[in-house]
Amino acid sequence: MDATFYGVELDRALKEQRDRIRSSDISASTSHEAVAAIEPLEGVKLAVKLSIAGYEVTGRDAQPYETLDALLHAESPLYADTGMSTLFSKLEQVRVERADF
Repeated sequence: MDATFYGVELDRALKEQRDRIRSSDISASTSHEAVAAIEPLEGVKLAVKLSIAGYEVTGRDAQPYETLDALLHAESPLYADTGMSTLFSKLEQVRVERADF
């Protein structure tokens, strides 16, 4: 595996979620894993590792998740709420646009 793969993939995933988390910073990246400090909207810091197993919170005996989105849904109720609010807003916008026809 390329030494930058996990770091690049974790960075991409964090950028996709930037509007739904307070902060993030990749602290380590090797050919086997990348680790980031992530602060969800609740303000609790999480150390998240991406490896061949998937995304997981370090220091816990927890299941890995296939996506960062799935991990954040499980760890952050506000992340899930924000996602639902965004979805409903976009659906309402589509409804209004279609009503104009």
